[in-house]
Amino acid sequence: MGLTLDAGITLGPALDSFHSSVHLLEYDKAAFSVLGVTFSAFEVGVLGLLYVSIGTLQVLADGWEKDWCDPATTELYRDRLDIKNVMLSTAILAGYLQTSAQLYAESVPFWQEGLIMAPLALAVWRVFDGTKAGAALGLAMLVGAPVIEFGIIQQLGWWHYPQADLLGPGGIPSWYGPGGVVPWVPWCYCAYTPATANLARHLGCHAS
Repeated sequence: MGLTLDAGITLGPALDSFHSSVHLLEYDKAAFSVLGVTFSAFEVGVLGLLYVSIGTLQVLADGWEKDWCDPATTELYRDRLDIKNVMLSTAILAGYLQTSAQLYAESVPFWQEGLIMAPLALAVWRVFDGTKAGAALGLAMLVGAPVIEFGIIQQLGWWHYPQADLLGPGGIPSWYGPGGVVPWVPWCYCAYTPATANLARHLGCHAS
């Protein structure tokens, strides 16, 4: 998983910069700039762990599903290992994140942006993964990643979302204190999963 970690600490922040460039989120600690783009040292570490976590869980889930999957699903797994699929799914992920950032920059209401990003995230899974294991991991990311990020914002204060209204002021639970996530951001985590999982699959296959 060493190469997956490398991808997380290099590619991850580059993709995350789509959101930071429109001030969807702002870094409060260990921030630095590269070519005018702001990053955080903590963000780099978190994204590295995110890539490794997604990759490890996906490989384990794949092994479980392959034990009983049909020939069509087995062929689907072979397709997901192809480097062209890895590169294309990563490019589509970049486009997805850029789209979400552009809609935010144009002040599209959050509920409307959610209605756009949710089906797009499902389409990303269908086209670039399509496996039950991938769906389960995407669902886990949809729910679990924002909860973890909420903990980081609340307890560590590494970054914040200036207009958060889910798990924060005006959202659920506002009584907990300031800081939360924007309601459509969980779909970005869901859309993130196929590209990261396919990268781990490809690297794992060629490392074995």
